[in-house]
Amino acid sequence: MQTIKVMEEHCCMDRGVRYRLLLSDPITREFVESLPNVSNVFWLEKNNLGLYRFVLEGRITVSGIPEKTETNVLYALHETEKAEQALEKVFPGFLQAKP
Repeated sequence: MQTIKVMEEHCCMDRGVRYRLLLSDPITREFVESLPNVSNVFWLEKNNLGLYRFVLEGRITVSGIPEKTETNVLYALHETEKAEQALEKVFPGFLQAKP
């Protein structure tokens, strides 16, 4: 799974950083289960609708809609360096796609 484009970057009032990513493939349950250091996995699918959310390395929240190639990423501003390194491992091309 590769990052195609960072569609939006936003700094929140609570000193968080949010990215909206366009990926080459949708995030699947199998993909999430294969990742190391994942916690708080929430996956809901009903009548072809749903959502997912999980925490990566205890500091990065990833959320979106199953079967869609768009996903949201949120982390604390003071964790930027570690978070971006982790995101590059999970979504190759993230650093090059950043604005």
